[in-house]
Amino acid sequence: MFQRFKTNSINQIYAYEILQRFVLGIIGIFIPIYILQTGAPLSWALAFIMVEALAFMLASGPASYLIARIGFKHALALCYLFYFPVFLLLQFLDISIHLVFAVGVLYAMGNVFHWLALHAEFAIDSDEENRSEDSGKMIGLPMISEATAPFVGGAIMTYYGFSILLTTAMFFLFLSVVPLAMSRDHRDPMDYEISSLWDEEHRKFSELFVLRGAEISAAVFLFPLFVFYIVGSTMDAGGSRALVSVGGIAFALVSGIIAQKADKKHMIALGTIASGIIYFLIPFIETATTAYILSFALGVLFMIYYVPLYSIYADVAEDEDVLEFFAFREIFLNLGKFLVVAIASLGIFILESDSVGFQIAFVIAGLSTATISLYAGWLEDEET
Repeated sequence: MFQRFKTNSINQIYAYEILQRFVLGIIGIFIPIYILQTGAPLSWALAFIMVEALAFMLASGPASYLIARIGFKHALALCYLFYFPVFLLLQFLDISIHLVFAVGVLYAMGNVFHWLALHAEFAIDSDEENRSEDSGKMIGLPMISEATAPFVGGAIMTYYGFSILLTTAMFFLFLSVVPLAMSRDHRDPMDYEISSLWDEEHRKFSELFVLRGAEISAAVFLFPLFVFYIVGSTMDAGGSRALVSVGGIAFALVSGIIAQKADKKHMIALGTIASGIIYFLIPFIETATTAYILSFALGVLFMIYYVPLYSIYADVAEDEDVLEFFAFREIFLNLGKFLVVAIASLGIFILESDSVGFQIAFVIAGLSTATISLYAGWLEDEET
């Protein structure tokens, strides 16, 4: 059984990512919420998101260069050296603005090695002929963890506190070492230059990546933070995030199969426009029930457009240098994340209203996501 498991590298990546996503899901969205719970102002929670995005953006180029030298598997292992200090700092030190900045930088460094190596590994290990179907599995299977982790994290944080939540996250982080240790490493010599990140073939994707980054900041961090701000419950904040994943699971694998045969540009256009509408509705949330309904809808619509989109990314990356392409992608994704939160923070400062800051962020995210629909035809042409 184990030998059969070892022969399929993509299966080990699925298993590793399921466990790793549980860790990120059980702790990631709760760091800004924990900052608020300690009595710190909203600006500190938003500062964590901005610092994480900015550090991720700046580190993507140098990190991709290092990954090209040490291999994907070693890069995935390297992320542990940054995640564990984040947990330990939050476990033993009181919240201060200096700690917020330090945790933001360390968390970003763990993310940059995790996501760059993971995307590159998938582009190489997945079957080109079944790339859309494999993309559905790669996005959908880890969502099983993302669907349970925020519920679990919210319950643990509510009944046992943030300290026990951190301990639980560290346990599952240790557990994720098992499938990673069993996986095959790619250490073929890579011709890689930092200057190649800015090739014209990459630059033409920059606007698309910024738009997508704006949506990520809203979906991953700001939505659960907003639910906590409105409803005041960590369980509801975690539940709203979890239901995005439940909706995604319901449609991820189906979406991958459909994208294998259907017109991808129509799927991208439909999913992005409908998702944009959901973001326009989020500022009107007043109850946990409304948050749950919009969360589930957002998860379903996200899968309609992101599975074919991710498949196209993997095809384009494989035709070029995978690390250069994905490093460029992460730089501009995180630029989009940073800009949305920075503009929202500026709105809060000028208008002296936390709720207006959230409204600004969700309107920008809605407009950005809907605008991706304009790239649908172009993206399909790029794939071919």
